Amino acid sequence: MSVSRICTTCKRELPLEAFGHQKQGKYGLKSWCKECCRQKRRAHYVANRVRANQLNRAWISRNLGKVHRMQRGVRLKRLCGVTLEQFETVFNAQGRRCAVCGSDSPRGKGWHADHDHKTGAFRGVLCGRCNPGLGLFGDSPEMLRLAADYLEKSSHWVKGNVKWAATKLPTCLYSAETSGQEQFLRELVGAKG
Repeated sequence: MSVSRICTTCKRELPLEAFGHQKQGKYGLKSWCKECCRQKRRAHYVANRVRANQLNRAWISRNLGKVHRMQRGVRLKRLCGVTLEQFETVFNAQGRRCAVCGSDSPRGKGWHADHDHKTGAFRGVLCGRCNPGLGLFGDSPEMLRLAADYLEKSSHWVKGNVKWAATKLPTCLYSAETSGQEQFLRELVGAKG
């Protein structure tokens, strides 16, 4: 078997890797090189663009479920580096519930693939409330603990008297020198910063 072949269209001698696979072809390869095949497909599409678009739209409308599943798989692979099957395996291992709150409802557009924003590593499947919640806290366990402390300590503040509650708020809320979300939460729960 030779290591090169002549394309029947452009008549160039090219390495075998330049030819697409075809079971019936000589050596299991097409007689046209990949570049010539690409040019032919492109010319055919340009000449028949309207008809091709009609056929594509018709196929998509008949196969919406398949199209959505394919798009979901592409997004998961691009964003989290996992396949749809891996996502489903993890979700099934979680009992088809949110890994944070345990809800069996996606609460929004659908289940979210949670990933570490620094490494891109897939962590689990979350509902539509928990995933953005983690993101808004910068995926910081410390910030989430501070927020939880705030919620637990602030429950005694509001006793039906708004003026009383306002006097108990930390100074960083009404100071012109607010030092950011973390400082606000630290001051709010009495943590040392």
